[in-house]
Amino acid sequence: MEHRCGERRPTDLTVLLRRRGWAGWVVGQLTDISITGAFIRIAPCPFPNKAVIELETTQPETARLLRSRALVVRRCGEGIGVMFDEVRPATLAPLYPSVSRTNVARQEQAASSAA
Repeated sequence: MEHRCGERRPTDLTVLLRRRGWAGWVVGQLTDISITGAFIRIAPCPFPNKAVIELETTQPETARLLRSRALVVRRCGEGIGVMFDEVRPATLAPLYPSVSRTNVARQEQAASSAA
C-alpha cells in the first residue's frame, strides 16, 4: 500500500549519509525526493531499518549546503527509502517539487473544464 504524502521529483544528487556517533560519512545518490521522504541509491547498505540518519547534499544552482535527518523505512538491493523527521523540512526546501498536490488538482480540473 502506498503511503506517500507528496509528489516524487526525480533528481540525481550526491548525498553524504551517517548515523549518530559515526566518525565518517557514506556516499549515496539521491534519486528522487518528495515532501516526506526520498530514495537514496547506496550499495551495499550499511543502515538497518529504523536507523536515524543525517544526510547532507548541496543545492546544484548555488552550492548551498543542505542538511536533514531521516528514518530508514525501507531497504532494497539498490538502496534505502527514508522518511524525513518532519514534513517538508525547511533545510531541504530547494529540492522539493515546486507544484503542490493542491495545485496539480486545480490544474487538472481547469484542463478538463477547458476541454
